Amino acid sequence: GGIITGNKVLTLNYKAIHVLNSDGIIIANNMAIGTGTGAVEVVRMENNTNTHFVNNSILCANTNTTSIGLNFIHTYAVTNNRVWNNIIQTNSLGSAIKFQQYTAQTNWLKANVYFYSGTNLGQYNGSTIANITAWKTASNSDSASFVINPQFYSSTNLHANEYLINNKAVPVLDDISDDFDGQVRSLTSPDIGADEFNLMSVDAATNGFNFSSILCSGSNSIHVVLKNNGTTTLTSATLGCKVNSTVLSNYNWSGSLASVTQTIVTIGSYNFLANTNYA
Repeated sequence: GGIITGNKVLTLNYKAIHVLNSDGIIIANNMAIGTGTGAVEVVRMENNTNTHFVNNSILCANTNTTSIGLNFIHTYAVTNNRVWNNIIQTNSLGSAIKFQQYTAQTNWLKANVYFYSGTNLGQYNGSTIANITAWKTASNSDSASFVINPQFYSSTNLHANEYLINNKAVPVLDDISDDFDGQVRSLTSPDIGADEFNLMSVDAATNGFNFSSILCSGSNSIHVVLKNNGTTTLTSATLGCKVNSTVLSNYNWSGSLASVTQTIVTIGSYNFLANTNYA
């Protein structure tokens, strides 16, 4: 039994949290970050039963293609595990989530947010899972979960500010009543992840690039998704972009973007070369 809560753990080429052979443990409101170049399992849960893994924020920020955000491993029958309301993001080409030797239980996965940079979301009992739809089918659970960038403040500060995860968690008051910062959680509509947050009044964000077709060599327009994460109408924003080592001129956008909506903005163009990798 016991509880692990309110911790911020940063690991270099190792595990931030590793729990083995436990019964009845609660792991909640933690921020776990994995960095480096070696293979990382940011959180490894191994041979545990009656485990409640709820409202944690995990970031795998290293560069190894075999790294994993959350790894659940079981080699014998287990019951009553709960993986609810977590944010699991990987910036590497590895897996956000991996379950091994696991028998699905009713509602054991619920209201989780995933975000991944690689081709595949995760792995389930030896099978590679490409996306959230395939994950829900394989696990026979996780129906309320989805894929979205949580908009972490930074790679070392896992407070989130994505409006689509605001008020979207499942209440787990039998496990926790507050968040990472000690703030009281909503009784009816808490937030996903370690942080219970309110949207700011003015908050512009970007949600990646938007290209309608494959880029060809030569000059191409650069389109970005501008989001309004704030509670008031957004009327202006300054957007910047870097292509490899080239910093493009800032684009000053103006208009009217309602709260919790997004739009595509063309911020400039770039002359792309053939047979060249861009980031």
